[in-house]
Amino acid sequence: MLIFILAKVLIKGTIEKVADNMNLPLECIRIDKVEKGNTYQIMNEILEHIQDNRLLIADITNKNANVYLEVGYAMGLAKSKGIENQIIFFIKTDEDGDANVGFDLQSYQQNRYKNTEELRTQLEAQLKVYYGKLIR
Repeated sequence: MLIFILAKVLIKGTIEKVADNMNLPLECIRIDKVEKGNTYQIMNEILEHIQDNRLLIADITNKNANVYLEVGYAMGLAKSKGIENQIIFFIKTDEDGDANVGFDLQSYQQNRYKNTEELRTQLEAQLKVYYGKLIR
């Protein structure tokens, strides 16, 4: 299984830890480092990976338009297949605990974190729940 991440590299270690603890064959990739033996369009590669994999982890902290596009693509695929979204959202909060979420994603559950340790803790908990449901 491959987890496609639209987020920071620092969560790779957390995913690997959960994979080891739950004996899951998970792999993290960095899309711009995929070696195909030829030049390729990164956006096409991203969309292919979203299409081919179950889970998308997206950090929507900076309102990156590309991330929003990719999240929308994943949502559209899920809807066309008649399944729930397979997305875990993360967003960093400011000092007051507020986060600036784009309008279209405000109604979706987000994992809000203040620092790296909170991000790792929440990610680990979410992955255990997600994969725990699949393993049963």
